[in-house]
Amino acid sequence: MKSKGKVSVNKAEGERRFRPLSWIFYYVLLPIIATALFAAVALQILGYNVIGTLESRITRIAGTHQLLNHGAGSTSSAQTAALRIEVAQKQLTIETLNRKVAALSQQVALSTRQIQSEKTAIQALQAKLAQKQSAAAIAAKQAAIYTNMSSQQAAVILLQLSQSEQVAILKDMSSADAASILADMPAKQAAQLLQAGA
Repeated sequence: MKSKGKVSVNKAEGERRFRPLSWIFYYVLLPIIATALFAAVALQILGYNVIGTLESRITRIAGTHQLLNHGAGSTSSAQTAALRIEVAQKQLTIETLNRKVAALSQQVALSTRQIQSEKTAIQALQAKLAQKQSAAAIAAKQAAIYTNMSSQQAAVILLQLSQSEQVAILKDMSSADAASILADMPAKQAAQLLQAGA
């Protein structure tokens, strides 16, 4: 029992000795530290560079400069290497896409030229078709006129035209009318027209 009493007496004496120090810690130092931390966080949120300023002040203390820069240097060099790799990959992607765009532009230009040449060919064919249709319409009108004439008069007039016009007019007539006109023509002329497709 005596030993218990001695321990409690020593404990009480120790508490009395540290009581003023604990009072200073709990009532003075701890509130100052908490206030400083809250103020630093608030200023950092408001946009002030509290951490950067604190870091620059700490690096001025001898010995801490190497500790702070050693960790930051390895991290920043690793980040720099990673960023360089990423930039190189992005540049390769951009170059690949630029080559694809150039190839597609060439294809578009080639397709545009092909379309233009096909349009020109279509316009030429349409002009030929219109010309043939007008020639066929003229030949049909002339065939109607020659059909209403006597076969002898029609044969004399047809002999004055070119062979292609004669063939076109005879094709637009009925076969009986064409035969009677050919019968009134000289045999040599009639044979040439029949060979030409009349």
